[in-house]
Amino acid sequence: MNVKFFSVKLKKTFDDIEVKDSLALYWIAETSELYKGDQLFGTGALATQSVAGLLSAEDKARLDALVAGSGKVNLTSVDGTINVVDTADGKSIGVALSAVDGNALVALSDGLFVPVAKEIAVPEYSIEKQDVAEDGYSASYKLKRTVGGESAYVGDTINIAKDMVLNGATLETVVEENVPYIGAEIGDPYIDMSFNDVNKSHIYIPVSGLVDTYTAGEGIKIVDGKISIKIAENSNGLCFVDGALSIALATKNTAGALSAVDKAFIDIIPEVYAEKSMVRDTAVQVKYDISGTPVGTLVNYGEKEIRVMCPADAKFVKQTVGNGGNANMYYMTFTTYAPDGAVTFKEGDRGVIIDEVLDFETTAGTGVDKYGRKYKKHWFALASYDAAKDSWTYFGKNSSAEKYIGWDYVVEYYDKDGVRIASDSIRINLSNEDCHNSIKPYYMNGYATVTQVESLQDAYSWGEL
Repeated sequence: MNVKFFSVKLKKTFDDIEVKDSLALYWIAETSELYKGDQLFGTGALATQSVAGLLSAEDKARLDALVAGSGKVNLTSVDGTINVVDTADGKSIGVALSAVDGNALVALSDGLFVPVAKEIAVPEYSIEKQDVAEDGYSASYKLKRTVGGESAYVGDTINIAKDMVLNGATLETVVEENVPYIGAEIGDPYIDMSFNDVNKSHIYIPVSGLVDTYTAGEGIKIVDGKISIKIAENSNGLCFVDGALSIALATKNTAGALSAVDKAFIDIIPEVYAEKSMVRDTAVQVKYDISGTPVGTLVNYGEKEIRVMCPADAKFVKQTVGNGGNANMYYMTFTTYAPDGAVTFKEGDRGVIIDEVLDFETTAGTGVDKYGRKYKKHWFALASYDAAKDSWTYFGKNSSAEKYIGWDYVVEYYDKDGVRIASDSIRINLSNEDCHNSIKPYYMNGYATVTQVESLQDAYSWGEL
């Protein structure tokens, strides 16, 4: 049988042969491989991670060791946080937990766990004199720490030399930097231990980290270490009841909380009751004066009404009138005096204020009298002249005990800031001998109507002299 032998330089050349002869040998120089047909027969070079080949002695030793260890590797812990334990099956790895007292870390089935403390015990510290002093000293003291009922000494023992006897110890507070010991800060607590030796020595023990210091803030007071709430003298009923803060309802004699009923009442005050400013305004009495009447005229001034009665034989004369006046009318003068502090005013008739702000410097008929009072003059017609009969008709004759002819005057006064300081309304009535003494008061319902007044030749519109 003839055997064919082929030698190729590159592995790719061999791979590109579509049909390989099963009776032929193929040598690949690039990989040192020998194929019989398409079957690898052997290699002539050492194997690498990318190319097959012969196995070296070192690789054979490593392979034997791996097989002997069932595929496991040797592990070594570099510190105490990991435990590596040899077992029949190889190596076991676990997390190491410290056995030192106070370690809260525990291992659960799903991992490490740190339980949250439900209560935090605050340690208490005390200086305790030992029953037996250490050798060579007159007295020994130790700092004792107590937590949850368990006590233990902490820190070094404080030994008092034999020539020094402790006279007393007090808890003090630093009030000056570095005094009484270096490093002292203002507010730090310290123990002052005094001795009755020749030099009256002191030992100062800082305890800023051991003692909580409290200072009283707003509304808090501290007396002999007891913290409590301060209640002001005028606290509107705030007090302690059974150890808790409480506030009583207000009464007419004592301050306190406002009840819901009282609050509801206060809410309706603006709707039901007069404002304080309105009450104050009406309390300021506006002054009035009637003048320029015929001789013998009677004038009665009331709180809300002025009655004017001319005598039956009154002498009316024509007057010189200005703008708005009627030469065939006789006018009396009605003067209003403003209260102190008034700068401007509004006025009107028939109970209606005209929304026009007037002042006492530019408004016609205004001025200041010799007493320093600001005033405003108005002129009301008392009688009308009939030229054909050469006679006067007194308008007061139209009044009776049931019907008075007259005017309604209203006024409001304001200060320099525009604040209303006074307001008033007054009725000026014309009377006659038949009804002048009527006892019917000023608020009677028998005033002449507007139509009746206007029908009297406009006599009751204001005029100007």
